[in-house]
Amino acid sequence: MKICIVGGAGTISTNLCKLLATKEDVELTIINRGNQPDKVPANAEVLISDAFDSENMKELLNDRFFDVVLHFVIFNPHQAEKSIKIFKDKMTQFIFISTVATYNREGRVVFDENTDKNNPFSSYGRNKQASEEIFLAAFTREHFPVTIIRPSQTYDETRIPVSVKGNEIYPVIQRIKRNKKVLIHGDGTSVWASMHSIDFALAISKIFLKEETLGEVYQLTSEESLSWNHIYQIIADYYHVGLRPVYIPSSVLAMSHTYDFKSTIVGDKQYSVIFDNSKIKSVIGEIPLTVPLAKGIQMYLDSVEKDASLQVDEVEFDHWCDVVIERLTQCSVSLAEVL
Repeated sequence: MKICIVGGAGTISTNLCKLLATKEDVELTIINRGNQPDKVPANAEVLISDAFDSENMKELLNDRFFDVVLHFVIFNPHQAEKSIKIFKDKMTQFIFISTVATYNREGRVVFDENTDKNNPFSSYGRNKQASEEIFLAAFTREHFPVTIIRPSQTYDETRIPVSVKGNEIYPVIQRIKRNKKVLIHGDGTSVWASMHSIDFALAISKIFLKEETLGEVYQLTSEESLSWNHIYQIIADYYHVGLRPVYIPSSVLAMSHTYDFKSTIVGDKQYSVIFDNSKIKSVIGEIPLTVPLAKGIQMYLDSVEKDASLQVDEVEFDHWCDVVIERLTQCSVSLAEVL
């Protein structure tokens, strides 16, 4: 089977490349800019290109045909339109990686493929939604053989789900490790679903060349749900320290001029999410859970402790947390006087 992955070095796709590279019946081609060669399996063919450089891509693909193309780096409808032109007649199945961020989270807990979309707080989700519409129109118009996959948050050995963060993951870990207070949105009881990219790889590989999936949309998420308090407690337990959470309303975080919590918290993490994966399970069977979240967090923390390159300081975020926590404490004291 000839498989092409566009991207291949990100959180969601690296472990898929590793998995496919182990299969004797797979010829793996990876197309990306070549910025992270250390993440590419040794036996994979690598084509260096901007995925949306139409002329260069057409030249690279001139005499090639793939059984499956998986595109991980389409983020807007313009890129979707370009990709349709580039890959038309070059594959049997085209898998577009979308996102559950397309859903409008307000007033819902259980989500399936028919849940209302138009997330009012996430431009990322709306752009992915618009891209889905481009692909589905191409399927209807010219039977462009697309399958759309909507993952939830996917993580690996280099990043894990955390609540209130700046640009990096490690500064949150560092605060817990140092026994400092950490900010958690809401009261930490909302339920979250994250899938390790190893399990994502195992699941998505089961839909290759299934004709019934063409023109269809499937969400593919973990069926394990943990609260944010539980997630943070796993991290604290790893370092044998007490968890010192400070809770802050999501609506207050949305007012931040420093970080975009409207998208990441209000449009996403503030809500409890339970995903009904019945549709994709009818195709692939059970959703893999070889890496439960507790194990995945431990794998990440093991990597952090061994790899100094993952220990990225973020002094500005750390200071911001200290200031916000101090002000919240002052407000709580004042509020307690009138309660």
